[in-house]
Amino acid sequence: MTIVNLTGYSYSGKGAVASVLREVESAKSFQHGREFELFRMPGGIIDLRYALVEAWSPMRADMAIRSFQKLTKTLLKRRPRIYNLNSMLSPTGQEYEAEILGFKDELNCFLNKIITFQTTKKWPYPAYQDHPSRALSRRFAKVMRLSQSELVSSCLGGADVFDNAFDFLMKRMVSLTNKKILILNNAFDPSLVSSQKKKFPRIKHIIVDRDPRFIYLDQINKGALNRKDEKTVNEFIKDFKFAREQSNFLSGNNTHKIKFENFILDYDLEVERLSNFLGLKIEDLQRKKVHFNPDKEQFNIHSIISSSNLKKDILQIEFKLKGFLQNFD
Repeated sequence: MTIVNLTGYSYSGKGAVASVLREVESAKSFQHGREFELFRMPGGIIDLRYALVEAWSPMRADMAIRSFQKLTKTLLKRRPRIYNLNSMLSPTGQEYEAEILGFKDELNCFLNKIITFQTTKKWPYPAYQDHPSRALSRRFAKVMRLSQSELVSSCLGGADVFDNAFDFLMKRMVSLTNKKILILNNAFDPSLVSSQKKKFPRIKHIIVDRDPRFIYLDQINKGALNRKDEKTVNEFIKDFKFAREQSNFLSGNNTHKIKFENFILDYDLEVERLSNFLGLKIEDLQRKKVHFNPDKEQFNIHSIISSSNLKKDILQIEFKLKGFLQNFD
């Protein structure tokens, strides 16, 4: 069983690596563009473990479990359909049940394993997160002196209970796909990899990055950045440096870094390194170059930079981000 977190930065070329991994018959990847938000989202697995294991209190544990239940309910929903008014008025679902049939039951099983204590009593804390209609209902019940008890849940087993339940959930996820490898897109973004590796040691991480000059040009060309004046490139440089400074990766058996340019210019070597990291053989890529063909992506690095009408911006990037530039000599 192998769980892989594939992550990167905006416009860093992560999609190319995702396409290569879709060519592995023994691996399951989610649909293109669908990210696995169950870990990093507020109220997700990371927050749940922190509240139940590292900063436990009766109130924090119960509220973390409630938040997790609410998030999973949303993520299991279908995406909005224009012909379905209710879906258009609801939070955006990610259709996890469609990706992994039976995932909803496994999430319920996971919750049953970590909830080791429950009691019913007056409990004011959920009221702080009430929807307006629920808040009105509570106030009406108080005026009418109606009973307002809450079911309070907690986990009393600490790391052993949580981590065993989590490991079982991961095994079941892979088993339900009938594959050996499960690829999760952005389960942990780059800034989380270093801090979470020891807490989720069975998960492997692939981090994709790219030369800042090409990220900048790509964002401009695709409308992600609207260049009004020189402030645009200065903001890009500041954001680029900040994101990398927050991503102090720990090297090791479970972390593999990829430069997007290498994936195009030295495809065979990069695929071999990736295969070794995942414990695959080259022949496992039975549909090689079906989803990503580097021959169609070849480009002249120097001509793109020299022909750009943003030469001043490129010179600034080369000066202020020289430590992040790819050497093409």
